[in-house]
Amino acid sequence: LIKVKDTNKVFGGYSSIGFCSLGNNFITDGSNRRFYNSSDNFIFSFENSEDTQYMKISRVVNKSQAILVSDYNGFNFGWGSLSMDDVRLHANNNSNNYENNLKTETVYTIEEIESFNISYQ
Repeated sequence: LIKVKDTNKVFGGYSSIGFCSLGNNFITDGSNRRFYNSSDNFIFSFENSEDTQYMKISRVVNKSQAILVSDYNGFNFGWGSLSMDDVRLHANNNSNNYENNLKTETVYTIEEIESFNISYQ
């Protein structure tokens, strides 16, 4: 979950493959970028923490580029669909790897991040 400054918006995402132990099952574009495949990922936004009516959810459409790992991002869903760059949050979806309903040209400043891990026994 990502709370951004100067607004009540909350963003977030779910990755069925995680971020910490992705392994060697990736494709590369010839640079230092590694793309990971997942069919279950999604990203979302709320207008505020009480919002359930105007929530937006965007599911991965290009499964082979569900997650991008590079030296320049804290996290990156779909090559910019929802990504962290230092303290900046981008949700512009220029790569069209996720559904297009979160698209915004606004670059937000991250105020707070909460991360959760789901494990199966």
